[in-house]
Parts: sequence; C-alpha cells; structure tokens
Amino acid sequence: MTPVQVVGLGHPVINLGIAVDKLPESDHPANRLGMTWQVGGKIATAMSCITRLGFSSAIVGRAAADALPYIRRDLAIDGVDTSHLLADPTAQAYFTVSLAERATGGRSFLSAPAPVADLAPEELDEAFLKSARFLYLWGTGEADLTAAGWCREAGGQLVFDADTYHPGIEAILPFTHHFIASEYVYRALFGQSADYQENLRRLWARQGKGVVIVTLGARGLAGIDEQGSFFREEAFPVTVVDTTGAGDVFHGAYTAGRLAGMDAREAARFGSAVSAIKCTRLGCRAGLPTMENALSFLREGRFDEAELEERCRHWEKLPF
Repeated sequence: MTPVQVVGLGHPVINLGIAVDKLPESDHPANRLGMTWQVGGKIATAMSCITRLGFSSAIVGRAAADALPYIRRDLAIDGVDTSHLLADPTAQAYFTVSLAERATGGRSFLSAPAPVADLAPEELDEAFLKSARFLYLWGTGEADLTAAGWCREAGGQLVFDADTYHPGIEAILPFTHHFIASEYVYRALFGQSADYQENLRRLWARQGKGVVIVTLGARGLAGIDEQGSFFREEAFPVTVVDTTGAGDVFHGAYTAGRLAGMDAREAARFGSAVSAIKCTRLGCRAGLPTMENALSFLREGRFDEAELEERCRHWEKLPF
C-alpha cells in the first residue's frame, strides 16, 4: 500500500459541460459555444486539483462498473489514485449536464440523485485512510464519520466542504480542522447578518478552534485562522467562462497550500487564485493549473494560457 497525502471520500461524476449563449426557451434553440466531457464531482475535482499542484491524492468511493474504466482513465490524466474506487455492477453511471450561460455568467445543472449507494464503514480501508496527512470530506454519513474518527486517531487533519447545510454538519464539526463553508451554509446558520467576524468566531469556537472559512463568490472570502485571527480576501478578477467546480477547486487548492507550508490566510488566497484560473475554462478540471502557473498568477497577475488550452482540446473530444 502506497500512502498518499490527501484522501477524499465521494463518488465520481461524469459531466457533460456545454457553453451556451443563453438558456434555451421552450421550442426555441440556443447556440452551443463549446462542449467538454470531464469526470468531476466534489471529490474527483478537488483531488485532481491537488495532484495538478504537485501533491498526491486518492478518491475513495463507488462507481458503476461499466463506467469505471473510463473514470479511471480520465482521472489518471491528473494522477489521481483511483485504486480504492469500488465497482457497482447494478448501478448506472452517475451523469450530469451543466450549462454555462454567457449572457448572465450563470450555470445550470441537469442532474439526478446519485445512482450508487454510499459506502458502508466496513468497506473502508482503515490503514489507507490513516496513512494520509489530510482527509477530505463533504458528507456526514456513517462512513464519513468513521473515517473522521480514524483521521483524528492517526493525527491527520480533516478538511470539510460544507457546500449545503444539513444537521449532520454539527456531528462532523468536532472532528474538523479546516471547515470551509459556502455562502448558502453561512446564510442557513446566521441569516443575512454581514458580521462575518463575529459569526465565524462563534462557529470557530464550536468547531474546536481550527480554521473556519466562508466563500462568498465574487465578494471573496472571510475566515478565522488557528490563532483566532480574522481575515478577508478579495476575489481575483478574471474573465469567467464557467464556474462549475469552482468551490471544489478552492478546497483542493487550499489543502495543497497547507501541504506546501502556507498558513490559513495564504492558503485561502492561493485557493482563490487557483479557482479563478479554473473559471476561465469550460468544465470542472480543464482549467486546473500547475503550481508554477498558479504562483505566476499570484505574483504577476497572469498565467500560461497555452497550458490550459491543451487541456481543453483533450476534453473537447467525445469519450467514445
């Protein structure tokens, strides 16, 4: 067993991304501006981001047996370890369609409930999970809580992606070292209050004084670091093509930043920069930069466009 630096729990998703000039009305066409096939989902996207930035990662989850060979090939492009993905012979492929609308800069999804069952605790490889420096979760099921407990026992650090609010978040908080919430979760907890410092400090105390961050889209982010210091970071201005996967990329890049020795604020700023670069390309993974490209953007405000264009050309092709 070869240990990896970050292990994430979650099912991979095959995504068809389509750029349109505007969302079509009933019985009226819209112009397709671009198309991309990429394996994504929260965990696959974040783990791909981590490997693109020079660290090792693995995805632990389940996928339809007939789709698994394609999923493995696609994630291998970015070096993600897929050896702990389990095949489900009865499930259909987990498939979504995302529409990136040029007119508004918004995105829309056509999706369905996950066709594969969540992992049970007995299906997890305890030794493998304990060998990772970081555990990355976004769910709060039995397997997630079991993995979180193992992470704490082994002295690892848990990064939790709180994208949508549900009561299970309260159970995962005591295990979490890096709690990164979307604005939707913040609103569910604190309503329309703009007192980010006070509200995040309350959440920080409930968590156990690790790191708490809320991402605010175009308004940047706010956070509390391990020492209890409040910080704000502005978003990086870029020409946005598609925001699909932007939050997942932020989480992955933040984790990579911590592996690189950055403190909470530095890693959050780094995550914002990597997420901004991603948004300049269609799909969840085509816009993922290398570490060199990301640092160039931080230092000089520009990045190597050719590197990303090559990735885009790969995923423009049909996967069959």
